[in-house]
Amino acid sequence: MAPSNQPFTLPSILEKDKLNGTNYADWIRNLRIVLKAKKKEEILDTPLPDEPADNAPAAEKNAYKKACDADLEVSCLMLACMEPDLQLQFDNNHAAHDMIVVLNDMFQTQARTERFNVSKAFAETKLAEGATVGPHVIKMVGYTQRLEKLGFPIGPELATDFILASLPPSYGNFVMNYHMHGAQKGLNELCGMLKTSEADIKKGAGSSHVMAVQNKPKFKKKGNSWKKKKGKAKDEISKPNPPAPKAGPPADGECFHCHGKGHWKRNCKLYLESIKDRGSKGNDKK
Repeated sequence: MAPSNQPFTLPSILEKDKLNGTNYADWIRNLRIVLKAKKKEEILDTPLPDEPADNAPAAEKNAYKKACDADLEVSCLMLACMEPDLQLQFDNNHAAHDMIVVLNDMFQTQARTERFNVSKAFAETKLAEGATVGPHVIKMVGYTQRLEKLGFPIGPELATDFILASLPPSYGNFVMNYHMHGAQKGLNELCGMLKTSEADIKKGAGSSHVMAVQNKPKFKKKGNSWKKKKGKAKDEISKPNPPAPKAGPPADGECFHCHGKGHWKRNCKLYLESIKDRGSKGNDKK
C-alpha cells in the first residue's frame, strides 16, 4: 500500500469522532487539545468583546476584528465536527463561547457523571508499596487537569494533599518532613522530590535487609548433646558437695608433751595417763 501524502492534522481527530449527543465529554476534551495546539483554547472560555463605537480608535477596531476572525474559525471547526442534528440547533452567527455554554447545558448530565467518575478515581487511587511513584503522580496530576477542564479546579494545595495521602507507609518520613518544613511546591516539583525519596527508600530497604541477615540470632541445637548437658547439670545440682576432711596433725609433727611424732598433746597417751593419776590422788586426800 502506498503511503498517504496527506499530512496528519489535529482537526482530523474531531472529524473521526463527531459530537453526537453521547460523547460530549470526549469531544470537548479533544476540541480543547486541538485548540491548545493552535493557541486558541481561551476562545472557548472568553466571550467576544462588545463591538467598538464608530469613533473608537483604529487599534481597538483592529483588535475586535481579530477576535471575531479567530472566534469564527473556532465556531466553524465546532460546527464541522458535529452530527447534522446538532448543527441545525446553531447558526453561523453563534460565537464559540456561546455554543459551549449551550452544549454544557444540554449535556450537563454527562459532564456531571464524568466529574463524579474522575473525582472518585482521584480520591481512591493509592500507590502500592514498592510501585514506581513517577507514573502514579502523573496520573494524579492528570485527574486534577481533567477536573479543571470540567469547571471544577481543586487548586495545587488540595491536589498536593491528595497525592501525599495516596502514598504508602514507606513515605511516612517524607510526608512528615514536607509538612514540618512548610514546603509549598508545584506538582511537577513534588513529583521530582518523590522520585528522589523513592531512591532513598529503596537504598534504605536494602541496607536494613542486610543488617537483618547479619544480626540473625543463633539458636542452640536441640539434639541429644543438649539433653545430656541438661541432665548432667540437674544431677550436679541435686547432689550436695561432700564435707571437707578435718585437718589432722602432720606426720612429722612433734607432740609438746612427750616429744613424740604423729599426734598432738590432747591425743598423747602419757598426757592422758597423767591426768588420770592426778585425779585419783586428789580423791585419796579427800
